[in-house]
Amino acid sequence: MKKAWIVSALMAALPLHAAVLGFDCKTPANYSLCEDMADQLQVTVTDEGSGSVKFLFENLGPLGSTITQINFDDSDGVLGTLDSITNGTGVDMDIVASPGAVNGGGAIFLAADYQIERESQGGVSNGIDPDEEMSAFFTLQGGKTFQDLLDSFSTAGGNRIGMHVQRLGTSASLSDFVITVPTEETEPQGEVPEPSTYALMGAGLVALAVARKRLGR
Repeated sequence: MKKAWIVSALMAALPLHAAVLGFDCKTPANYSLCEDMADQLQVTVTDEGSGSVKFLFENLGPLGSTITQINFDDSDGVLGTLDSITNGTGVDMDIVASPGAVNGGGAIFLAADYQIERESQGGVSNGIDPDEEMSAFFTLQGGKTFQDLLDSFSTAGGNRIGMHVQRLGTSASLSDFVITVPTEETEPQGEVPEPSTYALMGAGLVALAVARKRLGR
């Protein structure tokens, strides 16, 4: 009974306000290298409350790569306004006032409703390199919920994020495009616990061990 109560308490404590999206390669120009690079990119989508959401873009490394442009295709009309961005250390990106179609491999593959691009002054290095990050903050459309946003990324024809990634591997000239796709690998991966939740889970696991030891006596 004690064990069941502890497990129930832990499950109730898990936050239900974040999900992780992964990326896959859009063009086959440098496919094997691009696939390795795509595996180290992710965006964590977090419900900030009051209709605000955060997209945290991370380049986890170690393969050489620089995210220089991020494009949001809001096909489902869930996102309202791109309010602000927060650049991490070493990153200098800006909101593009008039985003347009994004070309990859000679063909248009994404119509960008919102666009963020590295500051041109200073070159490619202003993008998101390995071990760097950038956050974008949106207000949802009126009446839309965080669950609506997650659902839009898990269906074909729904919302997508496409990114231009340059300086692949050790070459300054290689680049490719990655995109979120509604597959088992890259659809929302469930909840991302906060640090406080990890602490609570740790305490619960200790309590479980104590309860099990007592029951075994």
